[in-house]
Amino acid sequence: MTRKKSIDRERILDAAERVLMKRGVHAMTLDVVAGEAGISKGGLTYSFATKEALLAALLDRGLSQIRPRLKLLREPDRGLPHPELRGFLNACLDSSALTEKRVRAVVAAVLHAPGSLKTTRSYLKRMLSKFSPRSEQGRRARMVFYATQGLVLLQGCSLVTLPAAERKLIVEDFVSFLTPRTM
Repeated sequence: MTRKKSIDRERILDAAERVLMKRGVHAMTLDVVAGEAGISKGGLTYSFATKEALLAALLDRGLSQIRPRLKLLREPDRGLPHPELRGFLNACLDSSALTEKRVRAVVAAVLHAPGSLKTTRSYLKRMLSKFSPRSEQGRRARMVFYATQGLVLLQGCSLVTLPAAERKLIVEDFVSFLTPRTM
């Protein structure tokens, strides 16, 4: 009796991510991803029936990988307002070339998988609800949040390519703006 083969979802998602990073979302087909994963297209569609389902799963995985980093705070940030936003800014400061490619893959998933918009909207709504438009601190946090999301989207869509040093300066400006200086 032969052992039943199992399809590893993570292996498929890793393959899809590699295809996205190397070739882009338009070149990503189920056939190409199956080939990259070393499985049949039928095996792939058993786990992900459509390209949109595969992209939505990539987005979910990307967000689940980012969430723990949002909770990591540097010592100087402890006790300051908006810890999750500060965690996001820290993640932006620490990003590598591989992280940048993964962000592009996640942005592609959002743009090309309309079903994933529900997850994205939920995240945005949750984050924005933390920043009161009635206080200066809340308004500053909203501005920084919108600005960082814009930066991620511009870079994620390859509309802007910033050297790491320049991106670091921009994010440091966001951090500085987030907490007004006392006079």
